[in-house]
Amino acid sequence: MIGGMTEQNVTQGTPVGRVNDAWDRIEAKLPADALGAPATESELDELEKALGLTLPEDVRASWLRHRSVDGEEPWDGGWIASPEQILRDYRVWTEMEANGDFDGFVEDAGTSADSEGKWYHEAWIPLIHDFGGNHVCLDTRTGRYVDMDHETGSSFLDYTDWAGFLEHTAGLLETKGLPSSF
Repeated sequence: MIGGMTEQNVTQGTPVGRVNDAWDRIEAKLPADALGAPATESELDELEKALGLTLPEDVRASWLRHRSVDGEEPWDGGWIASPEQILRDYRVWTEMEANGDFDGFVEDAGTSADSEGKWYHEAWIPLIHDFGGNHVCLDTRTGRYVDMDHETGSSFLDYTDWAGFLEHTAGLLETKGLPSSF
């Protein structure tokens, strides 16, 4: 105990503590087979090396809890991607952008995420995918989250961190039930 506070009290309000609290709530509502096994430290180290960045503490803690969400139904934007899927999707989008596949795309600057006129910005890390070309991405320049829709462009989401996304998802599960009910 530290000055009347337990270790749990100290970590509860931190991003990592919030991630773990949200996962506790999510795990209570989803079937066990919907949640992937934890990622390993080496998997996340390899992902960071391949992307050339350090993942935020709360994102890393989340993948150390569950490396993916694999259920039949997507939840709140799609499925949480495994480290391998994140890297595959990132490479596809950055290669297509580099090859000029999106030349001529004009984004509405009033509603778009700050993509600097690109369809897909290399600073975006696709953490959630829907197998239809849409992603929720972490903008590594700002820490904001981007809804990247392959048909309509990109927009910022209201989550200030990954813990906020998981808390929102836990709330949906608690109030609306399984993803097929969303």
